[in-house]
Amino acid sequence: SGQCYLSSMIGARSGNRGLCAQPCRLPFYSRERDACGLSLKDLSLVQQLGELRDLGVTSLKIEGRMKRPEYVAAAVTACQAALEGRPTDLNQLQSVFSRSGFTRGYYNSALGPEMFGTRRKEDVVSAEGVLRDLARLYQKESPRVALTGRFVMQAGQPVRLEVADRDGNLVEETGDCPQPAVNKPTTPELIEQSLGKLGGTPYRWESLAVELDAGEPLALPVSRLNALRRSALERLSALRAAAKPVGFCPPAHDLAAVPKLLIYKRPTLRARFARADQVPPGAAQALEQVILPAAEAAKVDDPALLAKLVGELPRIDFDNYRGLDAPLARLKERGVIRLLAGNLGAVYEAKRRGFQAAGDWGLNVVNSYALRACAALGCEDVTLSFELSLAEAKRLGDFAPHGIVAYGCLPLMIVRNCPARRETGCKGCPGWTEMRDRLGNRFPVGCGGSHKLAEVLNCKPVYLADRLPELDGLDFLTLYFTTESPAECARVIEEYRRGGKRQEITRGLYYRNIL
Repeated sequence: SGQCYLSSMIGARSGNRGLCAQPCRLPFYSRERDACGLSLKDLSLVQQLGELRDLGVTSLKIEGRMKRPEYVAAAVTACQAALEGRPTDLNQLQSVFSRSGFTRGYYNSALGPEMFGTRRKEDVVSAEGVLRDLARLYQKESPRVALTGRFVMQAGQPVRLEVADRDGNLVEETGDCPQPAVNKPTTPELIEQSLGKLGGTPYRWESLAVELDAGEPLALPVSRLNALRRSALERLSALRAAAKPVGFCPPAHDLAAVPKLLIYKRPTLRARFARADQVPPGAAQALEQVILPAAEAAKVDDPALLAKLVGELPRIDFDNYRGLDAPLARLKERGVIRLLAGNLGAVYEAKRRGFQAAGDWGLNVVNSYALRACAALGCEDVTLSFELSLAEAKRLGDFAPHGIVAYGCLPLMIVRNCPARRETGCKGCPGWTEMRDRLGNRFPVGCGGSHKLAEVLNCKPVYLADRLPELDGLDFLTLYFTTESPAECARVIEEYRRGGKRQEITRGLYYRNIL
């Protein structure tokens, strides 16, 4: 969650903002041109719901983004049947929507090519036979919305119906004036019967107060009562359906005066390397900080590098960082005091082990509130999310020193199941290979030889060395090296010290407004 930037970088639609364009469903391949190497099958744990309940799971989520109502009906029905111990129709669930079937994902730790799938013609055709039956399951609304009501009928005044729900929505509807009853007066029982006809709606009466004139009996046609009820519920439904912006209004004094210490400060230069042998000679003299993954940082012996060394904790770790006990102890022995943390758990872990913590871009800091929160958690400085535009980044308050990733093939996706392994396998792979999209762009992908987590990198590096004056106001710039050679790293460092210009680059999102 919050670690996929594929849609942002390719189409300026952010998955972190709920607008993922699902580019992973398009062809990405190593050898087979039409292969969709990033497209996973949908997860189905319907048959494991009993096991999950026994494990203590108390809440289930059914993913339904961009799915049709029949899919939701089939999924809810299957899950409810499984929880009640009744037979489940998995064929129906697969027919309404699947990508070559389902996967149990990581539940049974069975990683492999069977987790990947695409939407085939036979998948689409199979839905035709089940859609009509599934549509019947949701034709009638379930009366889940509780209402309170008040009906008032007084002589010489229009009748009035007030209806409110539990969310604070309230409507008041007025009707005709009642007439003196000639034969059959309108009784409370008749009113409750007419107003109680809520079939086919999502509503049910929790309480309904009826107030009638204490004087002479009055009459109102049942048709007018029904019209009053329908009109009130239509207005209530419209009110409930209207978009309500979520207010984010802290006290006026909270960030009214966002501190900006020095607008035109010149940023310092840092570099993150993937391997210790990637660091070029002279890097310690040219850089404010040299960042290496903790296990790689522990290999450094050069005193000049040790003085500027920062260890990087993994953004994702399934062992609570216990596998880094020895490297981190070695770093502490050598006087390294700072760790770079790309998630909140890593910030905690760095502090727990007695290091200073610096926040990395994986924390997704995109505003002054988040920056201030990271400072409160103990981050000495913060690398901002690269989903921010440059103008937005420079407007943030100086709650903690902050900078940006100013160079590098940015990580677009991090996965446990390497998408390239599906086609090429691991034998002979040096730790990095590439995948191509339908346009022929080449995306580096690999695990660096660790076989733990694989990353898909952008096909072009972010490059801003020809726009250095526009970066003034930030505290630091980080050069993010992944597959570059030491000589290439040295050239990039020099270009960011003196200025430079290159072809085949991207500006990332620094000059774009993403959705």
